[in-house]
Amino acid sequence: MSELMWHLVKGHNAFQIRRKGVTLSTEKGNLKGTNSFKYSGLARSKAVDIRPATETFGISYSKKRTKKNAVGKPSKLFHTETLKKGFSGCARVISKELSTYRPDLKKIAVARISKIMAVQKMKRLGKKRKINTGRRSRSKR
Repeated sequence: MSELMWHLVKGHNAFQIRRKGVTLSTEKGNLKGTNSFKYSGLARSKAVDIRPATETFGISYSKKRTKKNAVGKPSKLFHTETLKKGFSGCARVISKELSTYRPDLKKIAVARISKIMAVQKMKRLGKKRKINTGRRSRSKR
């Protein structure tokens, strides 16, 4: 079933973005953002999504439900929890959940948590992010 769904949505869907010869995807449940069957939140029956809960603190962790009563109801398809712990607490909870649900996404999920927490920490402290532009580097807000 999920392979059939992937063949239907892989070429054209509302979440695809094409930039510089690379096809990216922004759907809920796609941790990496690449347009592939492994990371697809639309086609896979088990999908995980990690997003910032607020601008300055916490992450929102969503897991796709696999029960039959949620299949035809998009609003009830994902179960969402908000984690307001530090990085180690969030990483521990997520890696424990994913070890039985989708063990192949564990490293990617922890990396995403790390990136989100770093950006949130910079916003809390009011610091600017440095962007490397060759020889000269400049600050970006």
